[in-house]
Order: sequence, then C-alpha cells, then structure tokens
Amino acid sequence: TLDKGSRMVQLLAQGENPGNHTFSLMRGDYTVTVTEGNKVVTLSKGNHEQTLQQGNEIIKIEGTRSINVSLSEEHTTSGPYTHTVKQDYTLKAQNITIEALGNLTLKAGGTITIEAGMNLEGSGGMNTSFKAGMDMTLQSGMSFSAHGGISAKVSGLLTSLEGEASVKV
Repeated sequence: TLDKGSRMVQLLAQGENPGNHTFSLMRGDYTVTVTEGNKVVTLSKGNHEQTLQQGNEIIKIEGTRSINVSLSEEHTTSGPYTHTVKQDYTLKAQNITIEALGNLTLKAGGTITIEAGMNLEGSGGMNTSFKAGMDMTLQSGMSFSAHGGISAKVSGLLTSLEGEASVKV
C-alpha cells in the first residue's frame, strides 16, 4: 500500500510466515536520511536485536541523549572500557558496589572527599596505610581510639600526647 500524502508503505505477507519481512543488502551502503522531522520506531511486543559482526559503531548526537530502562541494564565488553565526560559526572543509585579483581585506583587533580551519612568503614586484608606529603589529621567529635592487636607505636621527630582534662601514658 502506498499512500501519496504521508507516504506509508505497508507490507502484507502471505504464505508460510505471514507478517515476517526480511531486507537483505549484499553489497553497498544503506542510508536513511530524514531532513526535517522525527524518526520513531515502535516495537509493541517482542525483542530488538542488532548485530554488527565486523566494524565499529559510531553514534553522534548534537543535543541531549536520554535513555529510560524500566527493568535492568547490563553492559559487557571484552576489551578496555573508557568513559570520558568533559564536565561534571554524577553517579547516583540506591547502593553502589565497585569491585576490581586486581587493584582499584582513585585519582584526582585536586581533593578527594568522602562523606558518609552514618558510618565510614574500611579494612585491608593484610595492611592498610595512609600517607600524606605534609600534614595528616585524624579527628573525632567524641572519642578516638587506636589499637594494635600485638603492638602499637606513635613516633615522630617531635612526638607529644596532649589532653585538655588528663593524659595517661
């Protein structure tokens, strides 16, 4: 069916597989150009699958991109994965887990800030260390304790223990 006003093409299939349509282009390019207007594809029921057997996929958007997924979403890649954002980046979820089978490195050109609404917990399987090039401050609003299972050491070229009410050594 070809309606000249809106240029609708309707395919009516008959035979063994009514409703199926296959388009094959054995050699050459396939281009769809919409000069002005919208492109809308609606799949009311079923799955949508695209396979690129060899080559690259390039998507260029000169505007905003929005993706809404009502259930889950998964990305899997066999090679390296780089995500580059030239302005601010916000990652927000109910819970977030970052798991590295090897090392995990966080780098910042400025400050790394960690804020926890309730508790901030950390542990190292064997060793935990923090190093500062100049000064390091550990401060607590109520009480502070440091404990070594076998030994504990506080050292420095100039070492002092201070308390406003009392000091026990």
